[in-house]
Order: sequence, then structure tokens, then C-alpha cells
Amino acid sequence: MLIGVSSYPGTNIDEIDHILTECGVRRPRIEGERLAKSTKRLPDILSIVQKANPDGSWRGIVIVPHVFEDSLFDNDRISEWLQQEEYQNPELLAVEVPKPITRMSNGFQKLFRSGDDCQQDWKRIRPIATLMSSDNKKLMEVDSEQKPVPNSIGYRYSWIKMSEPSIESLRQAFLDHESRIILPEDVLADTHPAERVRQAMIRSISIKNVAFLAD
Repeated sequence: MLIGVSSYPGTNIDEIDHILTECGVRRPRIEGERLAKSTKRLPDILSIVQKANPDGSWRGIVIVPHVFEDSLFDNDRISEWLQQEEYQNPELLAVEVPKPITRMSNGFQKLFRSGDDCQQDWKRIRPIATLMSSDNKKLMEVDSEQKPVPNSIGYRYSWIKMSEPSIESLRQAFLDHESRIILPEDVLADTHPAERVRQAMIRSISIKNVAFLAD
């Protein structure tokens, strides 16, 4: 299983290197063209990365990347993606997906929403946050329809509402993902959330027949 680790902005590269070492990623990190892998289990990775710094902030946050086979989310082969124990771990707050939940199979939609119709053996205490992102192995490159190609910046992305970039902001967004995270349906037709989300506004209030106020 792949594990994505996010650290707060400005983190020294040596600190990130220490985290990789503690997670069991051996040196050299790359042999030939293959990346070194860790043999530690998810609970161990979570305890290493998501532990508190001396100031109380989190050291980092773990995001489980999606599998390379995007079609997996078109059927209900849930167990081929993550183990049940790993998915239900309450310390795991976010996973990466290749597309919005609404475009997945019925089984995966029920899984991620964690409602009453979710398989009880897989149901989480708190629904998990889902993210879309690009591997960014190349700069912007588009196809004939001007859509970013795979592994190009902007191929996949997520809108995350936060006051400023930080691990704590990510953690809060993951815990309240229904109101803080938006996954675009189509990058070509996508617009900034501020331009398509309209908040309700109270224009006037009328108060009558109360003992302590005039009408």
C-alpha cells in the first residue's frame, strides 16, 4: 500500500527525510528507477507521521493514494483497494480518489458516505475525506481538447477551504470535508467555488409582540 505524507509549509527537507527513515523507507531512496518501500503497517505510519510537535501542532498528515487502476471504483471490489481494518482506522482522515464520489459505483458511494446503507462491516465512525490530485510528474501538458493529460499539473485537483495552508488546516478540512472540500466534475468546465456557491443572506428581521423589545 502506498502512503502519502504531507508536512506543513516551510518544513526543512531534512525533517521530511527523517520521517521517511522512521517510516522504514531504506536508503538509497531510489535504486535504479524503483522507489524504496516501507514494510510498516498503516497504524505504525500514522503514529509516526501524525504525532504532535512540541508546540502541539501535528508533525504531518497521512493520505492514502488511490490505486493505479481507476476502473476499480467503477465496481464494488472494495476489498481490492484497502483492507477493512485499515479503512476503518479512525486516525486515517483522508484518501485519494481518481474522480468524485458521484461518478463511482453504488457500492463505493455507500462506502464513502458511511450512511445507514453502508456495509456494516466497513462502516466508519466518521465518513472519510476524499481528495483528487495530480502526480505532477510533468509541467502543464494538454490534449486536443485542451484538457491536462495524466501526470500533468491540473489533471486532477481539489478545492480545499482553509484560512491558511497548514497541517492543522488540512486536518480541520478533512474532519469537515462535506463543507470544506469540493472535487471538480470536469476540469474544463470547472469554476472557482466562490463563483458558484451562493451563501444565504438575511436582509431583514421583524420582531413583534415581545415583552422586552418594541416591534
